[in-house]
Amino acid sequence: MDYKRINGASADNINIFFDRLDNPQIKDIPPRFWFNPDEVGVMEGIGSNSTVIGESSRSKIISKEHQDRTWATVIECISATGQCLNPLFIFAGKNAQQQWFPHEETHDYDSWHFTTSDSGWTNDEIALSWLRTIFLPETKPQDPEQWRVLVLDGHGSHRTEMFMQECFFNKVWVVYLPAHSSHVLQPLDVGVYSPLKRYLRLRLQIQCMLSCTDSPGKPELLRAYTQARKHRLTKANAQAGWKATGIFPRDRQKPLSSRFVLKGQGHRAPPTSPTSIPPSTPDFDLQLALTVISTPKSSKDLYGLQKNLSDIDPVYGQPTARLLFRKFGKILDETLAELAHTKYKAEILQTVLDKTKSQKRRRVLPDPNKDFVTMQAVWEERRRMGG
Repeated sequence: MDYKRINGASADNINIFFDRLDNPQIKDIPPRFWFNPDEVGVMEGIGSNSTVIGESSRSKIISKEHQDRTWATVIECISATGQCLNPLFIFAGKNAQQQWFPHEETHDYDSWHFTTSDSGWTNDEIALSWLRTIFLPETKPQDPEQWRVLVLDGHGSHRTEMFMQECFFNKVWVVYLPAHSSHVLQPLDVGVYSPLKRYLRLRLQIQCMLSCTDSPGKPELLRAYTQARKHRLTKANAQAGWKATGIFPRDRQKPLSSRFVLKGQGHRAPPTSPTSIPPSTPDFDLQLALTVISTPKSSKDLYGLQKNLSDIDPVYGQPTARLLFRKFGKILDETLAELAHTKYKAEILQTVLDKTKSQKRRRVLPDPNKDFVTMQAVWEERRRMGG
């Protein structure tokens, strides 16, 4: 790990940050008005960490991979209650091109926003436009006197006078994270982006197989990110990120006890001794009635359900009950595998059909009254091109 991140995530910096959060003017703001935006870089190629095994007599091993090192940036934002705002995609280039987007007209991208920059990363202008176009309208409270809180890293685009002035005029508190401490104190980094990127790499590999190519492009990246966002940018993961950082619920001991924080600094709360509670006779009928049972999606879910039920009532742990759950699980897995295979074949046929269509290059210009490109503008441009 870079030395700046090790030094930045110190106990002293964490205590200073939580002292800012304990400001009486922002401490009592409800969690639904606390937000954390952040940028994440996504690569069009299939890149992943791996271990290469080679001969002991050789000092270097070359791993042959098909990768496109073209990067894009996505700005996501989550609230302390798990709300996820619409994303902003930033591609490298002068103008958005219609061939960058999937051919199918689905509603998955209706509320997404797209733009370009020379480097593919955010800048001062894009950050300010994101604040005005996405954050402020989507988080506007019903009470005009209600303040909101933005927990931000110290990127230069977040510290411009225009950005801070826009926040102040719209009753938005800005709380900056200590430098190089986002891996400990930023909810998106702690709870969301790691599983999101892992799932994105998996979906990109699947898109490569579906597209019969070893070099995915922007349409494959958007399809893969749609699935990754749907399965990993969830309310539970967002809330877990806020909890792990100790911001909500408020617990500064959470980040102070992280393995990435320099030890020997700050103050820890003394351990409390657990109070002994006398055992009582369990009420199996009451516990069974209070058990939340969700629809199982695989044999693993059925096994977990059977285990939970057996903890409540021993009858579910008997051999006959276990055998019944195993047979149900086997039928469920076979049915799911058959459905997945059918869906896989349908996606391959659709992808092959899309690739037979001729590709035309055409730039997509945003509405003069809007800052970003939307999928509606892409589809309208394609209709003007004749489909």
